[in-house]
Amino acid sequence: MTIQEARKLVGQTVVLRWTDRHGSPLEQLTPIYKADYVPMYGPCLFTDAGEINLDKIVGAEMVAIQRAA
Repeated sequence: MTIQEARKLVGQTVVLRWTDRHGSPLEQLTPIYKADYVPMYGPCLFTDAGEINLDKIVGAEMVAIQRAA
């Protein structure tokens, strides 16, 4: 994922799939707060799951959130 693709996800809630530092797959429904460059880590997504390096992201699928009436 590129930083330009990541910035399009800001403000959205997505099912995010990534790998941890050991290569184990992770998946979480999370809002995307920010996509930015972090010194020493590179480009990252800022989410409820923490700062996730874009190199570790496998996929992101936007979901529609239904609001209570």
